[in-house]
Amino acid sequence: MKKVLFFTLILSVLFLSCSKDKEVTPSASLEGKYNLKSIYSKITYNFDNDVDENTLEPKSGSFTFSSNNKLETTLAVGNLMSEEIIEIIPSYSSEYTISGNELTLHLKDLNTGKFVPLKVKISKNEGIELELSATKEEISNALKAADENIATLFNLSVKTLDIKMSLIK
Repeated sequence: MKKVLFFTLILSVLFLSCSKDKEVTPSASLEGKYNLKSIYSKITYNFDNDVDENTLEPKSGSFTFSSNNKLETTLAVGNLMSEEIIEIIPSYSSEYTISGNELTLHLKDLNTGKFVPLKVKISKNEGIELELSATKEEISNALKAADENIATLFNLSVKTLDIKMSLIK
């Protein structure tokens, strides 16, 4: 059950990170193509206080931020236990907005085709390196907009969450 929940969570919030770092004032623009470098996750579950901690190095993935607030996304998700690619998520275009250090990504729900807003914090934006962060509540809100049942399962199962996504230009 935990492995299924973990995998579902990673697919649902692939670009998120959760961090208590100081506020960062991002540069005026995120323009450019960023390749996914790594995803760190640490989850504490409600039902047994068990903690799962993982660092994934994705097979491929990129996010291209254009000056007209357009976002191009490509991803290939690998098996957590092997080197095998198990799913290639089709490329798609969406939009993003920036307000201060808050970035709102409009992510595509692959089941419904609906775009779901996800608010994240830009916790690092230093030239070629970008790191995004979000709270459990922000992730829950995005999941709720996509599917109420998944959001309920997430909230009942997950006590604490820390996901860090690093991207390199």
